[in-house]
Amino acid sequence: MRINVLGIRFHDITKEEMKEILRRHLEDGPLLRIVTPNPEIVMAAQNQQLRAIINGAGLVLKDGVGIKWAEKLKGIQGKPRITGIETLHSILDLLHEERKTLYVVGSKEEVLTEAIDAMKKQYPHMEIVGHHHGYFELESPTAKQILEDIKKIRPHAVVVAMGFPKQEIFMDHLDDESASIALGCGGSLDVLSGRTKRAPKWMQSWGLEWLYRLFQEPSRWKRQLQIPRFLFKIVGKKNSCFLEEE
Repeated sequence: MRINVLGIRFHDITKEEMKEILRRHLEDGPLLRIVTPNPEIVMAAQNQQLRAIINGAGLVLKDGVGIKWAEKLKGIQGKPRITGIETLHSILDLLHEERKTLYVVGSKEEVLTEAIDAMKKQYPHMEIVGHHHGYFELESPTAKQILEDIKKIRPHAVVVAMGFPKQEIFMDHLDDESASIALGCGGSLDVLSGRTKRAPKWMQSWGLEWLYRLFQEPSRWKRQLQIPRFLFKIVGKKNSCFLEEE
């Protein structure tokens, strides 16, 4: 079952179901692309090309409490959301457990280095077989070289932390046989590096991470305006959020 929110087709699954899907693809492939749109991304993806890339992913997970608000406004009892950072930890746990390999793309060089150091300590049985910072143009020789590098190494998983829409477009260019799992995870490397703190558990449970991040980064206020715009669109548009079959 999927939940269509303004044209973005979210998979309505539990975290346990997601973990089983991850495990299955890690064993058998082919490449499972995972995206975790929030309301800001949903609004930006009204662009047909971006919407097609998101909906073409193997898993489209509900990140951002606004997606759950949209469900409630339309009387839908969907399953709990699964954030990008939670998905990342599920992948890293699995790679560690199965002694598999990881390739990391994204963030600034110093943040990437700190995140990799943290992952090596927390997941010592997972091997990081390649990495590159995220400051390159998508059509550049650098991007082509990274894609070729991944295809040659064939890691079990690729994590791309470049922000929307660069990470989704980059993953769309990955060869289907180049890895088993690819996740676009935005600012998650900043969290792993320790430079950005996650909201306290009580704020997470109440869906207030957006407010916590606004306190941390006041410059985000313009981006946060997309949340009320998103909700107004949900309320005012017919069939803005509905259930549909796979």
